[in-house]
Amino acid sequence: MARQPRIEAAEGLGKLKASRARKFAEFVRQGDEPGLTPCWGAIAKRFERDFTSVAERAAVWRALVDLGDKNALLLFVKHNLSQADVLQTVGQEAQSLPVVVQRVLVSLDEVRPHLEGKVQELSVEAQQIWAADDDTRRGERERFESRTAKLMAVDYISDQSAETPEPAAETPKPPARRRPRG
Repeated sequence: MARQPRIEAAEGLGKLKASRARKFAEFVRQGDEPGLTPCWGAIAKRFERDFTSVAERAAVWRALVDLGDKNALLLFVKHNLSQADVLQTVGQEAQSLPVVVQRVLVSLDEVRPHLEGKVQELSVEAQQIWAADDDTRRGERERFESRTAKLMAVDYISDQSAETPEPAAETPKPPARRRPRG
């Protein structure tokens, strides 16, 4: 069976003690409108709305780190760039994150102060970006912005569109004609 990051995230968040987190997990799992499955756009918007305190966001962060889904981690970072206290929590666990997330963190001016003294614990790729010039870091940030924008582009899909139709049988090709010699 294919991995379902949304369902895995819901299960991880559902284990948190706060009732708000459990309600959020239920939304991630089932949505709030019949026939519509929430995608990263709606999930991120609901997160912004429902989790306003540093403590709540830190608890969600820890659940997402345990999950390890790169997209969920990147969206969390994106939606907390103005939250220095939350970014401090992010920085404390940077060495345990997937390389792609580490690369993003070292490229973000908002996060870099929280990584001081920890860079040597990061992946070689992240260390290279940390030491790189502004253009290299800007390129990494642009890729981050592009990726998170794509993730946020879809709020919901119809449950019916989630079903994959059976592929049509291929029509056999007629045999190739030979040209007469002449």
